[in-house]
Amino acid sequence: MRSLIILIFSCFSGITFGQITEREIILKKRDIEISKENEQVHALETANGDALEIDVVLRKMTDMDDDGMDDDWEVSNGLNPNDNKDAWLDKDGDAINNLFEFQLSTDPNSATDPNVRNYNHATDDFDNLIAASDGDILVLRISEGVYDFSNLTFFEQSARLLIQGGWNASFTDHNPDLYPTRVIGTPSNEVLYFSTISSVENPLKEFTVILDGLEITEGGGFFGNVNYIAQNVTKACYIVHNCKLTKSAKRGTTLHAWGAEEATIFFVNTEVSGSADDGLYNQTTTGSNLDLRLYNVTSSDNSNNGFRNLISPGSIQDFQCTNVIIKNNIFRDISLDIETRVTMRNSNYTFSDIAITNPDTSNVLDEDPLFNSPNDGDFSLANSSPCINSGLDIGIPFAETAPEMGAYEFGDIMSATENLHDADIGLAIYPNPSIAGQAFNIKYDITEIHKEAELQIFNTKGKIVFESKIRPRSNEFLSTQLTTGLYFIRVITGDKSVLLIKHLVL
Repeated sequence: MRSLIILIFSCFSGITFGQITEREIILKKRDIEISKENEQVHALETANGDALEIDVVLRKMTDMDDDGMDDDWEVSNGLNPNDNKDAWLDKDGDAINNLFEFQLSTDPNSATDPNVRNYNHATDDFDNLIAASDGDILVLRISEGVYDFSNLTFFEQSARLLIQGGWNASFTDHNPDLYPTRVIGTPSNEVLYFSTISSVENPLKEFTVILDGLEITEGGGFFGNVNYIAQNVTKACYIVHNCKLTKSAKRGTTLHAWGAEEATIFFVNTEVSGSADDGLYNQTTTGSNLDLRLYNVTSSDNSNNGFRNLISPGSIQDFQCTNVIIKNNIFRDISLDIETRVTMRNSNYTFSDIAITNPDTSNVLDEDPLFNSPNDGDFSLANSSPCINSGLDIGIPFAETAPEMGAYEFGDIMSATENLHDADIGLAIYPNPSIAGQAFNIKYDITEIHKEAELQIFNTKGKIVFESKIRPRSNEFLSTQLTTGLYFIRVITGDKSVLLIKHLVL
């Protein structure tokens, strides 16, 4: 059994890794030519009116609750095969949720599996470490900070890779909103590029890439910010969770299932915005069997399509959108092949863009989502948004009576490692209502059992705008003032347990 390595990055800025080799240039040209050829073939098929033979995904595992995990694996690891919520929980407290543990083939009951290795930016090379994961399993944990790199990796053996941002500097708390990990690219290159070297005769057994808690911006090249290509792979998996893919000089991300016998692609709690071309782009070619899901995704302000889907005859694809917002893109919100099988549930998109596909729909909207400040890159929801509390409970944690549509859930500033529960601490705001720009008081009353506690106020982007230690005393007051907007008040103990989360509107 191969060892599993986790790399932990300390916080630093302005780091550039590696140079592209001649071999990598040749392989990248190969990928580009294949992608272009697929586009041309698809255009001819469409012009000739060829019918696409698309069927439902033939899954090789039993998954009664449809959470992406095999039922036998769930039972053997103490999970419930009839509860889709446990996919997004972290049973062993290692900040790797159960779905990721399943895809990585690690133990969801052991906090020491995988093991942890700290990354030393003074001695280690990012590109070499990614390349070394070829034929192995690698998990990278990256702390808050701004990074500048362009990685290009071609895998010749089975590989499983998780890159996880959003850690604080001491790696004791994981929260991408509080501890953003930003990777800034350049227009000439993709930021992250994962591809395979294999053949029909000798396919890769497994190729898994999971991105979690990353902000990737301003990349480009031919494919865009992030490129994933699973060519001639028996089992492929690409998951993007709690990420932001923004301002690409090409596409936000490209997904390619080229002869992937069993492929899973999930986008969850992710924003894709401001791309010069498509936000999300997918190619599924002959011989591929793809389960494609978008859960709580916001794709907006992209110059071409919010989502474009290209399918070849002889491929199999099941496309599900739940709680997504794909609106206000320049050309189309969604561009799908005529015979695509698509399910749209509790989502907001332009109906006319996919009406010809006869999608299976329920509780869908075609309305302005009312983002807070999209011109400034803020795609969280304004108070009057029709997307608030309009989502469907599919197991992903949410803060209020129902999930929101889109990538941003009110109250999502709490850490993934924290256990949210209510406690009566007598918190009140005076005056009520409070007025923006004027001082207001926060009254609280906590018991002696909470010897250390802290009150924090966040804006909708997860930035702390006020924080103060609070003591176990009755009728204590704090005073501050804030500008107009929506805020979240959080009270936590010294061990990071959440006592309370409240909304504050000024």
